[in-house]
Amino acid sequence: MNKQPTVYRQIDNRWKNLRITTKVGGSMSLGAGGCGPTCAAMAIDSLVDRQVLPTETFEWGCKNGYVVGGQGTYYSYFVPQFAKFGIRCEVVNTDDARYENHGATRRKVIHMLEEGYWIIALMREGLWTSSGHFVLVWWNGDKIEINDPASTLSARNHGDPDLFFSQAKRFWAIDARAYNRQKEDEEMAEAIYNTIADLEKFAPWSVDTVKRLCDAKFLQGSDDSKDKDGYPASLNLNNTMLRMLVVNDRAGLYNSKTKKK
Repeated sequence: MNKQPTVYRQIDNRWKNLRITTKVGGSMSLGAGGCGPTCAAMAIDSLVDRQVLPTETFEWGCKNGYVVGGQGTYYSYFVPQFAKFGIRCEVVNTDDARYENHGATRRKVIHMLEEGYWIIALMREGLWTSSGHFVLVWWNGDKIEINDPASTLSARNHGDPDLFFSQAKRFWAIDARAYNRQKEDEEMAEAIYNTIADLEKFAPWSVDTVKRLCDAKFLQGSDDSKDKDGYPASLNLNNTMLRMLVVNDRAGLYNSKTKKK
């Protein structure tokens, strides 16, 4: 599962009126035409060790010829923008994907999301836009989740996969695999298990050890609550503690106290 990137809106009052003269086409305001740079800022801010705001990515895009006054962001913007921060970004498709709703591009995008990439998608006219609009996509189980830089509407931020892929034209993949793995590991380390049922579901490798330690009264829980089988219902164990208990158990450190008579 992906972790949600930072959320920014191009329409945020703090910067929506920022107007910059571009190399091509005159001036452009961030609120009107900054969806691409805002998507980039959301991903970059999550992956680097300092804050990166849409104002920074928008200014870079305008000054380097990737944002066109009165129009928006060139397709060629994303790869060099991410490269500036040492982040790998790649073009997924160069043809319009909207005509292959269940085709190869859709399968590739979903596979990359499952692997821990984030995806910037260019949407055609429909739910997300009347012309063209960039959104940042992440994966939540089997769901398309979207950071839409121009809307807080639930339908535009929690996408139905079929509808989403029917309106998406182009995709860029951002390599966030290391970030997503780290966040998942951190969440796992912080998880607390209170019952044997919790362990059976999330850490089955520890169940035998914990049951034996409970039977020997080494583990008694933080209060008197019990589950249906009489085991403590307030074990308050995390993954680090479980690994230590299992290693000690396998080394025989508890044998004299837990072996059955």
